[in-house]
Amino acid sequence: MFFQKIAFSNLRKNAKAYTPFLLSMSFLVAVLMMTQIIVNNPGMKELPSSQSAIFMFRLGNIILMIFAAIFSFYTNNFLIKQRKKEFGLYNVLGLGKREIAFVVFWELFYSFLISLAAGLISGLLFARLGFLILKKILAVGEFFVFKLSFESIGLVILYFIFVFGCLFLFDLLQVRKTNPLQLLQGSKRNEKEPRAKGILALLGVLCLVAGYTISVTIKSPISALGLFFVAVILVILATYLLFIAGSIKALQFLRKRTTYYYQTNHFINVSTMLYRMKQNAAGLASICILSTMVLVTVATTASLYFGQKNVIETRYPYDVQIESAADSQQINTAIDGLEEKLTIKERQQVTTTRPLLFTFEEPNFVPSTTFEENSGSLDKAVYLIFLTSSEYHEITGKTGPAKDELFVFPATWTQQALPEKTTIDDHQFRLRELKELPTFTKTENPVQHLVLVADDQWLAEKLSSWYQNEDFQLYQQPVTTTVFNFQTAEASEREIIAKEIRSELLAADAHASVQSKDLFEDETKTFTGGFFFLGLIFGVIFILAAALIIYYKQVSEGMEDKERFEILQKVGLSHKEVKQVIQQQVLMIFSFPLAAAIIHLAFAFPMIQKLLLLFGLTDRNLLITVSIISVLLFTMIYLLVYFITARVYYRLVERKQ
Repeated sequence: MFFQKIAFSNLRKNAKAYTPFLLSMSFLVAVLMMTQIIVNNPGMKELPSSQSAIFMFRLGNIILMIFAAIFSFYTNNFLIKQRKKEFGLYNVLGLGKREIAFVVFWELFYSFLISLAAGLISGLLFARLGFLILKKILAVGEFFVFKLSFESIGLVILYFIFVFGCLFLFDLLQVRKTNPLQLLQGSKRNEKEPRAKGILALLGVLCLVAGYTISVTIKSPISALGLFFVAVILVILATYLLFIAGSIKALQFLRKRTTYYYQTNHFINVSTMLYRMKQNAAGLASICILSTMVLVTVATTASLYFGQKNVIETRYPYDVQIESAADSQQINTAIDGLEEKLTIKERQQVTTTRPLLFTFEEPNFVPSTTFEENSGSLDKAVYLIFLTSSEYHEITGKTGPAKDELFVFPATWTQQALPEKTTIDDHQFRLRELKELPTFTKTENPVQHLVLVADDQWLAEKLSSWYQNEDFQLYQQPVTTTVFNFQTAEASEREIIAKEIRSELLAADAHASVQSKDLFEDETKTFTGGFFFLGLIFGVIFILAAALIIYYKQVSEGMEDKERFEILQKVGLSHKEVKQVIQQQVLMIFSFPLAAAIIHLAFAFPMIQKLLLLFGLTDRNLLITVSIISVLLFTMIYLLVYFITARVYYRLVERKQ
């Protein structure tokens, strides 16, 4: 009972340090509770593209659990640092490390109960609110209802028992490995002036340049997907190295400038930050990384959500697109039967090869069968769709190309210009670009697409030689592409018709593809809506994490600086001057992470744009607009946190009259 009383008293008396920790842990419990309820909701299985939605939310839940564990240790580390002096005092007064361990255990036990109770209650409210928001975003029916799962509650409780158990072992280790004198001085260690390591600063610059170069020079969306995490790791590493080594170099440079350094505000700020920059820089780099994560996450998910119309129009220029190896007459018969129910317009049909994978070795095209053959550079991968000269004449009424030339329609081509001549399988051709071609439209695509009009006999021979292997003989067969739009009809009615066509054609051709704009719109709503919802959750959590790191830094450093500012005020520094020094110091410290985060976002923009192409988003202006709005909103929140923490710091260090 003795230890329980001490622990409870400590929680009450150290409310200023414990309250942010308890609030953050309660918030993490609430968020995980909300995502668990969403994942285990029976209505998730009824959504269009339900497997993708469930997978996405489960993956998001796992990421949240990992982040919750890391952030729990981060906030607990700030907390235990402030408590070391108190533990040292207990040790001097007669309590052994075993007894201190009991105190720590009961403090964490009470923290666990408070966090769990507050988190579960608020989590239920968050879950209800989250369901209303998600239901609105997804625009789903009545089947998607709020349902409390006791399995979800149990999983959250077990997870946080594990997290708090790990925190206890960590705190126990901190107490056991430190002697009483070190405990008493725990919050005043590491105040020697750090040495500036030029090698680390140079390594940081090189990592930053490498990460930025990858993002800016990347051409293929597929390459961007593979190199994204490489660039992220390089930028994160560079951020920490530059904040730690670069900031020390910058402060030492300012100290050498006597005209700047020997001013009241500058002298105090530069000297104070310089002696604590080693621990300061790591925290500031963490704030910068979290801020960048907020901006990238929100800008990406919001762009994808608000750009749904662009995604749909890019992927599906027609209401229905049918690709089948079945006889064209059979396809037309199936479509003709629809006209009794709906009016069809802009109907077009063409017979081509399937998209054939090639490697573009400028100016030549080399047949491939897998992307592994393009592993040297995925930018070289290109799909060629061949159209016979006779088919071209039938759909356009124009004469096809000569035997030594190819007509080219660049359905997707981001290279600077098409070559004038090319070689395909040792046969040289002159290329003549077509400005338009019935059925085909120009659009952006992750992989380059070219439509080539070639001589009938040459094409038949090459298809037989390229795809002799039994596994690839499917590519020898021509495929008929039929596209059309509906005159007028309800979306639900068009969806039913598209499903009827799909089932009828699949019976005749197992490889047939029936793509409907309306069906895709339903599926993309589920994906982009869920993605946007997770983006909002991650954004809020990252903002909370950054705000708490800022708060803890201000509290811990305010406690350390209290004695310094008391001495300065005793020797004549006024309250007004103290406030000016504090404002300038806090502004200097916390403006750097925000500025660096915005720069990171600016250089990440080309890669984000390429990645969004994988989802079909081609509207660059929308991405720019959403990114700017995200930066402005985050800056407002960041400044609000800055003003609040500056007041906290000022109250801690101000000498009372």
